[in-house]
Amino acid sequence: MPTKPIKYGFKVYMMIDASNSCVLSWMMHTEKSEILPLVEQITEGFENRGFRICMDRYYTAINVVKTLSERGLGVYGAIKEMRARGTPFLKKS
Repeated sequence: MPTKPIKYGFKVYMMIDASNSCVLSWMMHTEKSEILPLVEQITEGFENRGFRICMDRYYTAINVVKTLSERGLGVYGAIKEMRARGTPFLKKS
């Protein structure tokens, strides 16, 4: 991104407990990866334990929400219109 003040750096993905700011899981960015495997890896081990995941719009996609829901994780997030196109669920709304 040309407007960023620093061109190089590290990218870290984290799962944080919002009630106490404790890091539950983290992963260092190593290469361009698909969103679903990344989210699955970072949430591994937290299935069916009452966790709710809050994501920004970059990570929120129908397949991500569906997969996490099937694994017993609640999901909150805004979704980009381009990621929802063609989804029967959203066509009715």
